[in-house]
Amino acid sequence: MSRIMNNKSNDILDYIGIDLGGYQYNKKYPPMTNIYGNAYDGYESPNKLTFFYDFCVQFYGVSFWFGNNHYEAEFSDEGVILKNMSDNTIQGPFGSPLDLIEHAMIGKEPLIKLIDQVENVVLH
Repeated sequence: MSRIMNNKSNDILDYIGIDLGGYQYNKKYPPMTNIYGNAYDGYESPNKLTFFYDFCVQFYGVSFWFGNNHYEAEFSDEGVILKNMSDNTIQGPFGSPLDLIEHAMIGKEPLIKLIDQVENVVLH
């Protein structure tokens, strides 16, 4: 994205920026329409759009499946948590949605490495 402002005073969280059009975007994992086009608003896949924009920037909760496990990433009074609905375990709280994506573990891998492998991703 070429119309990016780097003005810290416009940031809500350190990874959320505001472009020249006044729209929020994820600075750490920005959309790249010059590479990926407009199909997923500049992201490589619909899962990356959902996690890096809808969850991290717009603060929607996300539910998804990996293997036989159903997960929900959501906001609580303490922070952002990842619930494994299949075995009733909770990871977190994390300080931000991005912290959850980068540090929550799905099996032995962090979620960020598995984003394109999770299935049935739904906003809530």
